[in-house]
Amino acid sequence: MDLSRTEAVLVELGAGSRSALREVIWRTGIRRIVQMNEIPSPKSEEFLDADVIVIGADGPGPESLSLIRQIRQSASTANPFAFVFATHFEPTREAISGALEAGVDMILGKPLSTAVLHQRMGVHLAAPRKWMVSSSYIGPERPAGPGSGTGTRLAAPHLLQMKAAGARVEDIRAAVESTKAQVVQQRKLHLAYQTAFVVARAEVAPTDPAALAELKQLRPMIRELLPQIEDPDRRFGAQVAADELLARLSHLWSGEANAMSYGPAVALAAQVFCLAVGRGQVHRAVTEIRAAAKMLHGR
Repeated sequence: MDLSRTEAVLVELGAGSRSALREVIWRTGIRRIVQMNEIPSPKSEEFLDADVIVIGADGPGPESLSLIRQIRQSASTANPFAFVFATHFEPTREAISGALEAGVDMILGKPLSTAVLHQRMGVHLAAPRKWMVSSSYIGPERPAGPGSGTGTRLAAPHLLQMKAAGARVEDIRAAVESTKAQVVQQRKLHLAYQTAFVVARAEVAPTDPAALAELKQLRPMIRELLPQIEDPDRRFGAQVAADELLARLSHLWSGEANAMSYGPAVALAAQVFCLAVGRGQVHRAVTEIRAAAKMLHGR
């Protein structure tokens, strides 16, 4: 496996671990290794042509997981499709779960050996690069857990294969940008639909703890969705409807709610959905989304 054209970024706060990991990466045959001793921005140009990112995930605080999530999910990230390996001395079940949800490709234990890293990269080199996009996850597709289930599946640029095959840097960047645009569009569609669905689900099952827990994620979903609406008039309309929706729901959350209370909120959420995706017929959207929510609860 020729990795001479592969580019790696190593993010490790500890000097000793950083030096050891750099040596491990070097021995795999990778010759360009950018080292970072602090958590960088996902927009950093150092990530632009990176094929592999190795991140020390056992430092204090959630910064490393936040970086992984931003690399995968931010619309302005330099390169969301790099292979991301998180390293950890003693990964707990919680740490593994958090890393998978953030979109990491694999979690590797420390101390890391060259043989293990080389073998893991060989596995990825041989496999197609499949991507999953949903309202709650962007990253590599998996058979179970985060990256499985409902969402849009895309063929992502396989940076390791492209480099190994001698692809030009310009062609690789073009493939990354093209697929990023697809990811952003699919993310917007999923966020828009989920914004309406969680309100309709709460209407159908107002006492269901899972439905109410989803409803509490509405504000951050809307916060991410609105800037992705390209048309300024539709974005403004969606902002007005969303503000009214959140104001109405704040009253529902503060007291006892029943199915009748959610009716206007469902209509407002459907309006946000239609404006976000450029669709008319709000009443039809309300009917379809309510039907999906009822189907989920067997009604």
